[in-house]
Amino acid sequence: MAQPGFTLRSLQFGLFTSDGKKSVANNKHYEAEWRNSYFEQNKWQKVTVQDGGFSTGRLRSDGPPTELKIYRRNGKDTMFITCARALQKIPFIPGHFQLDNSQCYLVNMEMMNGMVILNNDWELFRTERAAEKKLLMKKRFCYMSKSHSFFDEDEKDVQYVGFRKSDHLKELKDEGLTEYIKLGKLYYAPMISSSVYSIGFLAHDDEEDEKYSQFLMESKDGCRSWQIKFRLPENTIELVQYDESTFDVAISFPTNSRLSYSHTGKLLSSTIMSSHPCSWPGNMFYGCDRQGKNNPADPIGISDPFMDGGSFNHLFHTLFTGTDNKEKLKLESLPFGPASLSISHDAGHQWDTILQLHSNETYAYLTQRKNKLVLLSYHYTMVSTDFGKTWIFYANGTFTGGEWNFIWLDDRTLVNVTPYYADVMLIE
Repeated sequence: MAQPGFTLRSLQFGLFTSDGKKSVANNKHYEAEWRNSYFEQNKWQKVTVQDGGFSTGRLRSDGPPTELKIYRRNGKDTMFITCARALQKIPFIPGHFQLDNSQCYLVNMEMMNGMVILNNDWELFRTERAAEKKLLMKKRFCYMSKSHSFFDEDEKDVQYVGFRKSDHLKELKDEGLTEYIKLGKLYYAPMISSSVYSIGFLAHDDEEDEKYSQFLMESKDGCRSWQIKFRLPENTIELVQYDESTFDVAISFPTNSRLSYSHTGKLLSSTIMSSHPCSWPGNMFYGCDRQGKNNPADPIGISDPFMDGGSFNHLFHTLFTGTDNKEKLKLESLPFGPASLSISHDAGHQWDTILQLHSNETYAYLTQRKNKLVLLSYHYTMVSTDFGKTWIFYANGTFTGGEWNFIWLDDRTLVNVTPYYADVMLIE
């Protein structure tokens, strides 16, 4: 699905009793038909029965939604469903139901060991109740004026709240607005500084005097705009420490070195390190352990994963700890194919699965602030404020592509930075 174009595939469906607990043999008590406007002049087709479930013909993966009609043999009760994806468990409830793409992911999730998604209820999918979908609203702060932007006014979960000029974008006479500096990972230590920092690099290296340059970028307004603080060496570089007076950065070429700069960009010291930066004393940021996570009480924050259209080494945190240090929660099977959430109540000795995603997604990302957890994918957002016991599902997709660069600004504010805007979300 990540490749250009489309695939041809059948949609698989399972029918259950109205309480969703018992599988129903379709060919004994029920009839089912389907139609799709891209298939056979949109005429109703009989389903193919497979292992007690049923299947459609092969449909385009980028095509329109499929309509289902399920009814009792020799009865009058009929269920109509419009959906974009396969549904593993359909409770037979007469009426008309409409599921958008994200809600198909919701109904396919399997809750286990007492975990609850509060708004996972087929009654909420009735056509006449479609307006009751939960949306996680995003305040979008743009880095450009509206005349230069590609705003989608139809995004119901987005509120545009103006723009602020940012140094990482430039206006060129022939090309209009262009990305001058690509924003990298975000670094934030609110107990040290109210600013958010990022190491950016030139988006285009056609200006010879700036070839391969790196820049320390600063945002003083919560990622709503960015300014160049000072230029850095032309090397692969990471911010590994900073305080009220200095920034320490690591470079890996031509040697492993640690450079210390003043806040005005003056080089104060340079030290060659003989070992990998992960072993450096005082290291706060370097992504040394893919299973690790800063304690939520730590004052330092870094955005993981940092993903843009050209990045391929993505750092994911998979293990999270509750405020009592005994409960732990993890997202399984990263970095690709997220499959399930598991929880431990004894500091990680024994684990119980609490959610099977059944999604076949490429990515999902779990982030934490204290006992608050947010699970984000390209298709939906889920929020838990009690460390995974109960969740609220939001039907909107948080991302439009590969631009993932999240950081918590405080206990209730999560921000995602992209090249052209920052989305600020309040997580109640």
